Amino acid sequence: MKNLIIICSFLSIFSCENNTLTEDDIQKILDSSKFYNEYTMKKDFKIETINNKLDSKVLNSIILQKNFKSYYIADFNKDGYKDYLVNLDLKPQKDSSTILFRPIDEYKNFVILLSKNRKEFDLINFDNKRVYYDIIGTKINSPENFEIMTIKSRILEKDGYNIFEKIDFKIKDKKICEISKNKNLFITKIVLKDINGWTGENYTIQLKKDSIVLNSKNFSDLEGNFSVKNIDEFQNLSKYLNEIGFTDLKDKYSIMCNDCGAKEITIFYGNNSKKTIYDYW
Repeated sequence: MKNLIIICSFLSIFSCENNTLTEDDIQKILDSSKFYNEYTMKKDFKIETINNKLDSKVLNSIILQKNFKSYYIADFNKDGYKDYLVNLDLKPQKDSSTILFRPIDEYKNFVILLSKNRKEFDLINFDNKRVYYDIIGTKINSPENFEIMTIKSRILEKDGYNIFEKIDFKIKDKKICEISKNKNLFITKIVLKDINGWTGENYTIQLKKDSIVLNSKNFSDLEGNFSVKNIDEFQNLSKYLNEIGFTDLKDKYSIMCNDCGAKEITIFYGNNSKKTIYDYW
């Protein structure tokens, strides 16, 4: 009888420690974080920025079908403890006329509470410096992976309402990693071109593992060939391009703007292959 009581006591302790967090519990964790204390849990996933009411209705019906929730429970790191995928929204401001501006690399649309034990959590984010704009929401799509839904264009395409993009992620070494659709393609050279609206090309910069070449109208004093001290930076950029699946991207992106600027990137990889992406914005 005594042994039975002891066993029940231990089970009770561990059961309490591994209880599912409530919304209030999650909010307290966010409030106690210096990075997330201005955020609350997202409850409304509708788009309110589309001018056309009919378009807005159709797009919001698509979002509604995703059935986004404020948070999801999983065990991403397979340690037997509950982890939490939380959709975030900025807290309402006391002065509604005040617009809150935040550095773009600090803006968080969601966070993962990864359990270190039954009572403590790490708040983790991406393993790269990419910023995912216009995130509608995120949700779990398998025991190990989750997805985010973003707005890839604010202009409705002619073939329908294909303005959303779904991106899949996984947790690896306490970091959020985008699941690559590409092989690890060997990139030899990257050429970036900046084009002004009606004045034409502004500058072209050529990147290789050990060198940089700059040609520019507006920065002629900086033109020339430069050697690279840290060759790891080119490898990091190559890794990022592979992670986003650069060969699967469209050749041209546009917001139907006249005399707007444009960016063009040409990636040389593999055996004399190249991919050029033109972004007119």
